[in-house]
Amino acid sequence: MTYDLPIITTPVFGIVEQVKPNINGLFYTPDNSEELANVLTSLLIDEALRHRLAGNSKYVLESLNTFAEMTETYGQIFREAYFSLDKLAQRDYGTDVRIN
Repeated sequence: MTYDLPIITTPVFGIVEQVKPNINGLFYTPDNSEELANVLTSLLIDEALRHRLAGNSKYVLESLNTFAEMTETYGQIFREAYFSLDKLAQRDYGTDVRIN
């Protein structure tokens, strides 16, 4: 996306959060070489599609969290989970019990 290129990938893991089908990339089913060949061929013969997907990549990239923002968000989630467990333990087992 950084290089304003169309993306061809499989819709697995966090990819679907970053690649939008027919907006900045195309998907194919994992282990389906025929489908991959079709997607590659479509980009090779359809210049307008290639340019549209490539041009949209920078906009999709700009809409995503940075790595620092993502790690901060995960850190906040983990802190909230930890303190929630600590409060739950105190409630259920008394104030002297702490989860370590």
